[in-house]
Amino acid sequence: MDKYYLGSVSEITKYCEMYLPLVFSQTKEIYKINILESNYEGDHLGVQTSSTDEYEEYFKLLSSYMNHKFTNILHGRRVAMFSFMEEFKVQNIKFNGIEIFEPKKDSDTQKLKLGIEHLAIVVKNFDDFAKEFPEKYIGKIAEYPEGKFLKTKFMNLVEIEFRDRSLI
Repeated sequence: MDKYYLGSVSEITKYCEMYLPLVFSQTKEIYKINILESNYEGDHLGVQTSSTDEYEEYFKLLSSYMNHKFTNILHGRRVAMFSFMEEFKVQNIKFNGIEIFEPKKDSDTQKLKLGIEHLAIVVKNFDDFAKEFPEKYIGKIAEYPEGKFLKTKFMNLVEIEFRDRSLI
């Protein structure tokens, strides 16, 4: 399995060292948010798989070096959460884990962003944050038993899920 940078913590670190500067730059320039400030903390990386078989292969792979926390059914597909066994920190931001999900049953997999699809950030005072976030950049806003979140539109290879609390 070498389709995504998920073979080891070292691979994930190398990918994040390339990807996160793009995320931080975009959030500062477009959204006027500095994720490195104290109001924000990292939560997880969200990984979209292309099929049930691929989900199962990556589930096994992540299980070999991470702790499986839970699996839920969301929109008719499995979503599993894993936590890092040791602190995972890149660019001074700590992430607690990785969320991996199957494609929705009716989705066109050609239109999905496969691999690391989003990163999730916990925001202090989420309700105030969500009210002030520019509507033109919101892809989705929702509330589930696991918490509230606001997901940005996918722009310049970046999609961010701002959350009211950690999924882990």
